[in-house]
Amino acid sequence: MICIQIISDQSVDAWRPGILFLIKDIIPNLESLHFVNDLKKSGLLVIGHVNVGEGMDSADHQSQKRKLDFWVDFVKENKIKAFVEHTNAIDTRRGSEQLLR
Repeated sequence: MICIQIISDQSVDAWRPGILFLIKDIIPNLESLHFVNDLKKSGLLVIGHVNVGEGMDSADHQSQKRKLDFWVDFVKENKIKAFVEHTNAIDTRRGSEQLLR
């Protein structure tokens, strides 16, 4: 899922997209990531993931921390200028709303 918010300084020439790119796994989406990275121009790109579930124990937190660290390193290695964000929510819609904020 891709959410695009256009940010403009009241000039057609100064538009900058703010893009939230929601993905389940980062590796199969590498080509899409490069496309969205090129699309954003000088805007903002956030690569987001929503962990769906009620509660998390410490093992889940450690697993999610390792996954987030891997995603951050993967983005750097592939020269994608983006923020990587993971969130926990009871459903994907609420999680995507959290990431949009």
